Amino acid sequence: MDQRRSEEMRGIEEEPSHLPLVVCIDKLTKVYKTGSKLALNNLSLNLYENQVVSFLGHNGAGKTTTMSILTGLFPPTSGSATIYGHDIRTEMERIRQNLGMCPQHNVLFDKLSVEEHLWFYSRLKGMAEEDIRKEMDKMIVDLELSNKRHSLVQTLSGGMKRKLSVAIAFVGGSRAVILDEPTAGVDPYARRAIWDLILKYKQSRTILLSTHHMDEADLLGDRIAIISHGKLKCCGTPLFLKSTYGDGYKLTLVKKQTEGRGQGSQLKPPSSLSPSSSLSPCSEARVTRFIQQFVATCLLASDSNTELSYVLPSESVKKGCFERLFQALEQSLASLALTSFGVMDTTLEEVFFKVSEEDQSLENSDADMNSSPGGSSLAKLSVGSGAQVGPEPETGPLVQNQKSEVELSNLVQCSRLSQSQGSLKSSSSVGSVRGDEGGLYADFYGDYCPLFENGQESDSASLRGDAENPTASETEVLEGQGSFKLDGWWLKMSQFHGLIIKRFHCAKRNTKGLFSQILLPAFFVCVAMTVALSVPEIGDLPPLILSPSQYHNYTQPRGNFIPYANEDRPQYRSKLSPDANPQKIINTLRLPSGVGATCVLKTPFNSTLDQLAQTLNPSANNSKTLAAQYFDSMCLDSFTQGVPLSNFVPPPPSPAPSDDPDPRFVDGLWNFTVAPPTTVHEPVTSPPTLPLSIHEPVRCLCSMQGTGFSCPSGVGGRPPLMKVVTGDILVDITGRNVSEYLLFTSDRLRLHRYGGLTVGNIQKSIPASFGRNIPPMVRKIAVRRSAQVLFNNKGYHSMPTYLNVLNNAILRANLPASKGNPAAYGITLTNHPMNRTSASLSLDYLLQGTDVVIAIFIIVAMSFVPASFVVFLVAEKSTKAKHLQFVSGCDPVIYWLANYIWDMLNYLVPATCCVLILFVFDLPAYTSPTNFPAVLSLFLLYGWSITPIMYPASFWFEVPSTAYVFLIVINLFIGITATVATFLLQLFEHDKDLKRVNSYLKSCFLIFPNYNLGHGLMEMAYNEYINEYYAKIGQFDKMKSPFEWDIVTRGLVAMTIEGFVGFLITILCQYNFLRKPPRVQVSCQPIDDDDVDVACERRRVLRGDADSDMLQIENLTKVYKSRKIGRILAVDRLCLGVRPGECFGLLGVNGAGKTTTFKMLTGDECTTGGEAFINGNSILKDLLRVQQSIGYCPQFDALFDDLTAREHLQLYTRLRGIPWKDQGRVVQWALEKLELSKDADKPAGTYSGGNKRKLSTAIALIGYPSLIFLDEPTTGMDPKARRFLWNLILDIIKTGRSVVLTSHSMEECEALCTRLGIMVNGRFKCLGSIQHLKNRFGDGYMITVRTKSSSNVKEVVRFFNRNFPEAVLKERHHTKVQYQLKSERISLAQVFSKMEQVVEVLGIEDYSVSQTTLDNVFVNFAKKQSDNLEQQEVLPPGGGQSPLQRIFSFLKVRPANTELNAMISEAPEELESDDDEGLISFEEERVQLSFNTDTLC
Repeated sequence: MDQRRSEEMRGIEEEPSHLPLVVCIDKLTKVYKTGSKLALNNLSLNLYENQVVSFLGHNGAGKTTTMSILTGLFPPTSGSATIYGHDIRTEMERIRQNLGMCPQHNVLFDKLSVEEHLWFYSRLKGMAEEDIRKEMDKMIVDLELSNKRHSLVQTLSGGMKRKLSVAIAFVGGSRAVILDEPTAGVDPYARRAIWDLILKYKQSRTILLSTHHMDEADLLGDRIAIISHGKLKCCGTPLFLKSTYGDGYKLTLVKKQTEGRGQGSQLKPPSSLSPSSSLSPCSEARVTRFIQQFVATCLLASDSNTELSYVLPSESVKKGCFERLFQALEQSLASLALTSFGVMDTTLEEVFFKVSEEDQSLENSDADMNSSPGGSSLAKLSVGSGAQVGPEPETGPLVQNQKSEVELSNLVQCSRLSQSQGSLKSSSSVGSVRGDEGGLYADFYGDYCPLFENGQESDSASLRGDAENPTASETEVLEGQGSFKLDGWWLKMSQFHGLIIKRFHCAKRNTKGLFSQILLPAFFVCVAMTVALSVPEIGDLPPLILSPSQYHNYTQPRGNFIPYANEDRPQYRSKLSPDANPQKIINTLRLPSGVGATCVLKTPFNSTLDQLAQTLNPSANNSKTLAAQYFDSMCLDSFTQGVPLSNFVPPPPSPAPSDDPDPRFVDGLWNFTVAPPTTVHEPVTSPPTLPLSIHEPVRCLCSMQGTGFSCPSGVGGRPPLMKVVTGDILVDITGRNVSEYLLFTSDRLRLHRYGGLTVGNIQKSIPASFGRNIPPMVRKIAVRRSAQVLFNNKGYHSMPTYLNVLNNAILRANLPASKGNPAAYGITLTNHPMNRTSASLSLDYLLQGTDVVIAIFIIVAMSFVPASFVVFLVAEKSTKAKHLQFVSGCDPVIYWLANYIWDMLNYLVPATCCVLILFVFDLPAYTSPTNFPAVLSLFLLYGWSITPIMYPASFWFEVPSTAYVFLIVINLFIGITATVATFLLQLFEHDKDLKRVNSYLKSCFLIFPNYNLGHGLMEMAYNEYINEYYAKIGQFDKMKSPFEWDIVTRGLVAMTIEGFVGFLITILCQYNFLRKPPRVQVSCQPIDDDDVDVACERRRVLRGDADSDMLQIENLTKVYKSRKIGRILAVDRLCLGVRPGECFGLLGVNGAGKTTTFKMLTGDECTTGGEAFINGNSILKDLLRVQQSIGYCPQFDALFDDLTAREHLQLYTRLRGIPWKDQGRVVQWALEKLELSKDADKPAGTYSGGNKRKLSTAIALIGYPSLIFLDEPTTGMDPKARRFLWNLILDIIKTGRSVVLTSHSMEECEALCTRLGIMVNGRFKCLGSIQHLKNRFGDGYMITVRTKSSSNVKEVVRFFNRNFPEAVLKERHHTKVQYQLKSERISLAQVFSKMEQVVEVLGIEDYSVSQTTLDNVFVNFAKKQSDNLEQQEVLPPGGGQSPLQRIFSFLKVRPANTELNAMISEAPEELESDDDEGLISFEEERVQLSFNTDTLC
C-alpha cells in the first residue's frame, strides 16, 4: 500500500507558495445517475493566480465534468470547490461575476459582429459602458481582428471564431478562466495566434486549460495536471514531469541518399530489400557502434529509409558524453554516410503515456495480464501482424544486417517483454518513428529493446527474425482481402446485394422514416375516404312515399280536405259490369284504412278490430298505441305532426284566408253527417235512393284582377264532413256541380285542399253499345264509364298522389269477400326522383367536388413517400458516405439501381396500405372490379415515375430535412395546383377558349406524376358516376372502361416514360454530364520560383522516373470560378510521386489546397488541368479502376449512424468485390485489427470519436488497397487512441503499401511520414524528410532552464547574453527561462559543454535542449499563405476608389504581387469569359510578376 502511495505521490510537485491560491478543488466526486461510473473520484487540485494549468487526460477521464462543475453546470455528488473563497455549491452567482468560460465548440451568434459579441458578454458581467469601450478596443487589437471588427461572425474563418470564443472568456473582468480545448480543429498557424492571446491575458488571472495537444500543454502550462479515471495522477511544471518520467534525449540522424536510385531497386518486393541497403550507403551497425563509443547505454529507436533514431539517457549529459559525441559526429558525418543530425528532449507526450500506463498497471494489473506479460504480449503480436510467432534462434544475426520491415507490434512485444524485467522506462520523442520501422510508438507501452551486442539476443531477436519469415507475410497479405477478387457481373451482383442490405438495416432502425412513409400516407387516405363518405350522395334524392298525409303540415290546424262525389245515374247503370259500382268505391273511403295506403291493417282477419276501429279517436292519447298494434308501421307517421315536407308543398301565400270552412266541425267526431244545408231551396227531383242534386245559386263575380272569383262568405254551403284514420277530412259534395263548387271555394280552401275524386262519370262521347266486338286494346282506351281525379297543381306530386287514392279505393271495392277485410290491402306509391340529363349531371357532379377532395388528399398522402426516399440519399451525400462508397469501387449505375429497387419495394408498403384502406371504405369508384385494376396501375406507376424524378434533387441539397420539406412542398404544390386548375377549368366547358386552354394544360401537366395520379383518380370517379347513370337508364353501350385513353391510360403511359427519363437524368447528374467543367492545357515549363527539392521532384516526375510509383501526380491543377473575384487557383501544377511503402504527409493551413487535391485524386472533384496515375491507372480515364485500388478515410467520418461496425465492414467488403466465402473472415480481421470487436454490434452513432475514426480507418483498409488516403485521421482523438492508430498506419507502410496523409498535428507527421510537403497557395513550398526540413527551415534549438529560486533567473539571463549573444529570450517566468538559438551559428557540443560547466554555479535545477519542432517549420510557411490572404483582404480589387481612379489603376503597370492577386485584379469581363486562353498563361504572368517566395516573408 505504501509503495502504491509513494508511486502516486511521485508525480506531485510542491505547490508554488509565493502565489495567491484562487481555485481550490477539494475531494470532488461526481457519479452520473445513468451508471454507477465514477466520473470524478476524490479529485483535489489547487490553481494559483498568474498561472495556466494544463489539464490533460484521455477521452472520458473527467476533464469536461470538472469544468462543468466549476462553472455550475451541474452539482458535485460530494466534495466541493471554492473560487476566490466562494463555494461553488452555494455562491455560484458571486463566482460567475468574474468567471470566464470557452466551451469545446464555438457558441457564437451568426448574425452578430465581433464587436457586438464582446460588448454583449461584457454587459452580462455588469461592466460599465466606458470600461467596455476601452477593453473592447484593446481586445480587438490583441485578437488581430481590427479589419473584421464589424464583420458578422458567420464570415470569419475557423481560427478567427476560436480566437473570438477565447476572447469572450477573458472579457468583462473574468479573473478565473476555464478554456475547454480552445484550439480544437484549428490549423497550427491559427493555434499560434490563440496561444499568444492566452499568454497575453495570463497576467493576474487563473487559467484552467484542457487540451489533447501535448505541445500546447507544454508551451502554455506553468503547471500540468494529468487526470485519469477521475483521479489526479500527477501535477507539476513540465520540466518536473519530464525529469520524473522521461527517458532522455532522442538523437535523429538523416541518412545520405544514393543518387540515381533507379527503378530496379524499387521493383523488388518490400520484404526483400532492407532500407539501409537499397536507398542509402549508411550502415545502421556502424553508426550504432560509433555512438556507443561515447554513450554506451544508447538504444536504437527506429531505422527507416531516410533516418536513424536513438535514445540517449539523460544521465550521460552530466558526464559530458554529449559534448564529445556531438563533436565527433560533426566531424565524421560524411564517413558515416549521414547528412545531418538533430536532438530532442523528452516530450510531454511521453510523460502522458508513462502516466496513463502506470495508471493501467496500478489499477488493472490483474486484468491486463492474466498470464505472464510475455505470454500475453506474444498472443497480442499474432493478432496484430498475422505472423506465426515462434522461437527461431538462428535468425539472430540477421537482425543487424537485414533489419528491414519489422512488424510494428514486434517492438511492442520487446517492450512488453522487457517490462517483465521491471524496467519501466518510457520511450522516445515524437519524431522517433519514421516510416517502415514503426516500432517506436508502440513502445510507449514500455521500453526500447537494447541494441544487440551479440548475435544471440533474447526474444526480441527471434521476433524480428520472424517478421522476415515469408509464410508470415503471405498470411498477412491475405488478411485484408479475399482469396481472389470478383469482377464483371459477379462484382456488380455483390455490390447490388451489399447496397440493398445496407438500405434494409438503415430502414429497419429508422422509426421516424417508418412514420413518414407508412402512417402519414395511411392517415391522409383515411381522411380522404371519411370525407367521401360524409358527403351526401348526389345522384338520387331519397325516394318519397306519396300519400295525402304529406300535406298535413301545411293544412294544420284546419286539416286537409278531400272532396268526393258520386256522379252515378241509374239510367246509365250497366247490369253486366263485373266491376264494383261507384257507391261501393265511395264506401271504401270509410274503411279503417282511410284514404290511400298509409294506414293498412296488419292482417285481413281480425274481428275485434272492426269494433275498435269504429270508435278509434285519432286525436286521443292511446291512438298511437292502437295504430302501432293494428296498423302498418307507416301509419304512425300520419299521426306524427311536423314531418318536414317543405320540398313538396309551396309556402302559403300571404295573407292567408282566415275564415274557417265549418265552425261546427269538431275534431272529436269521427263520423259526423250534417243535415242538408238550409240554403238549398231546390225541390228533390231525383228518386230518393240517389243523393240529392244540390244547386248553389251563383252569387260569385269575377274578381277585379281577373284571376278568379270574388265570392260572399257563405258560398259552397256546408257539405257533410268526415275525418278518417289518416287524418284527412272527406267532404261529400255528391249532387253538386263539382266544377262550380271547387271554383267558388278555391279562395277559401286552396291551401287546405290538394285533390279530390268523382266516380260514376259517363263519357258521353263513347256510345253505350261500343266495345262488344272491338279488340281488347281499343276497349281499354275507349272506356265509357270512368272515375275522375281532381288535383291542385300547387301541391307537389298531387296528381299521382290522388290518382293512387282512387286506385286504392277501386282495389278495395273489387276485392272478393274471401280475402277478408279489404282495409288490409293497399297500393303504396313511391316516387324515385331522377330529374337529370347527362349534361346537368356532370355540372352538378363537378360542383359537388368530393372526388377532387379525395384526389387532393391522396396526392398529399403520396407526396410524403417519395420525398422521404431522398432524405436518406441526401444524408448519405452530406456525410460523404456516398462518395466513400464510390471510392470503394461501387459502380454509380449499380448504386442508383439498388436505391431505386429498394425504394420501389419500400413504396409498395404505403401504396398497399392505401389500396387496402380504399377497400375497407369500399367506394365503388375505386374498388369495383372494372376500376380496381386502374387504381392499382395508377399507384404502382406513380411510384415507378416519381421516385427517380426525386433523385436529382439529392445532388442540390446538403441538409436532409431541408430536402424533405422542399420536396414535400413541391410535390404538394404541383400536384394540388395542377389538379385543381384543370378541375376548375372544367366548370367552364361552355367557353371555347377556356376549354382549349384546359386541354393544353392537361397535356402539359402530364410530365408531373403527382398530377397524373390525382387527375387519374378524379377521371375514374367521374367516369364511374356517369356509367352509373347510363346503367340506370339502360344505355349500356355508352358506358366507358376506365382504361380509355382519355381517362387513365394517357397518364399511365406518361408515368411509364417518366420513370425511365428520371432514372436517366439521375445517372447523367451522377456523371456530371450536364455540367462538364472546361479542361485547361497546362504548360510543362519549369516554374522559376520552386524550392530546390520541389523542382527536383517535378523533374523526376515529368522525366518519367516516377512511372513505377504508386501515386504519380503530373501538373495537377484546379481552378474554381467565383462570382465575386473571378477565378481562384486552388491547386497549381502539383507534381509528386509517392513510392510503394512510403507515407507522404501533405501539410498546409486551411485553404492551401490539401483537401481539393484529395478530392481530385478520389474522384470527388474533377480536375481543371494535369493528370494523376494511381497504380498506373489514370484518374481521368479509368476512375472506376482507380477507385477499386485506393482506400480513403475522409476528414469527417462518413458513417451511417444506424449501421453497426460489422454491417459497415460487410457493406464495404461487398463493394470491394471480396468473394462471399471470405467476407466473414475479412470483416473479423478488420474488427480485431482495430480493436472494435467489443462494439462490433452497436450502431455507429453510439461510438466515441476515437472509435468512429477507427471504423473509418478499417473501411479504408478493407480489400487491401495499395494506396491509402487519410485525411486528418486522428482529429479529436485522445493521445492513446491516436498512438494506436499511428501504429496501425506504420503497419500498413511496412507491407509495402503507400499512405498519403494530411494532418494538423505536426507530431503525427513526425511519427508517421517518411516524406512530407508543405502546401502554400496550391503549391509545394518544401518537400523532403522531416529531419531534412527541420535542418533546412528550422529555427535552431530551444533551451529551457529551470532554476532553484527566482533570484537565480537574473544570473542565467546574464550568462546567456554573454555566451550566446544571438540567443533570443522567448519566455521568462518565476523560475523558468526559455531561449531560442539559431542553428547556423552554433554547435550542439558547445551548448552542452557550456551548460554543464555552470549548472552548479548558477543554481540550475535542470535544463533541456530541443530541436525546433516541425510546427515551427510549418508556421514559417503558413505565414506566407496568410500574408497573401491579408494582402487580399486589405486591398480588395478597386475597393473604395472612384470610377476614374479605377480606370487609371487599370492603365498603370501592375506592381509585383502574388499571382492570385494578379488573377483577381484582371478586368472582370475577362474573368467571366469562358475562353481559357486568358486564364492560364501562367508563364507570361510569372514573368510579369517576378514572383519570389522571399519577397513574401
